[in-house]
Amino acid sequence: VAVMTGPGTGPHPLWPTSTWDAIRLEMAAAMEVLGVDEVRFENLPAAPLAALPVHEVNAAVAAVIDAVGPTELYLPYLHDLHHDHRALAYAGVVAARPYLERGRRIRLVAMYETPTETNLFPPALQPAFAPNHWIDVTDTLEVKLQAWSCYESQHLEGATPRSMESLR
Repeated sequence: VAVMTGPGTGPHPLWPTSTWDAIRLEMAAAMEVLGVDEVRFENLPAAPLAALPVHEVNAAVAAVIDAVGPTELYLPYLHDLHHDHRALAYAGVVAARPYLERGRRIRLVAMYETPTETNLFPPALQPAFAPNHWIDVTDTLEVKLQAWSCYESQHLEGATPRSMESLR
């Protein structure tokens, strides 16, 4: 699992370093619950990612793909509301072009829904997320919810995509 964004190389314009440290600790705990063996934390600047030249984002994603050598690539949906998701999905597709050596190793490129960001554009402005592959999570739902509980700083109550009730 690769987390491509973080505070960047200098002071982040929105959040202090302590915020990043806390979220990364939460993620490490969640990955342990899920049994993920390796987590990579990269440091592209979250939120102001659009300020970077596209080739820099593309190169960073390609470098992780080259280092890890995945055969499956899971990316956020290309038309998410969150610009970072769009930029990273684009970079992943660019890196996985099938005529490149790294692309020939990747047998699956899939994009996933992020409930807080996917399908928030009005339908006339962006293509809606239209999944064509489903995975039954009945047998793993409780473990997934246990992993979500590790992200205490991200929880919201009520009818929101970040509540335990909505996820269940």
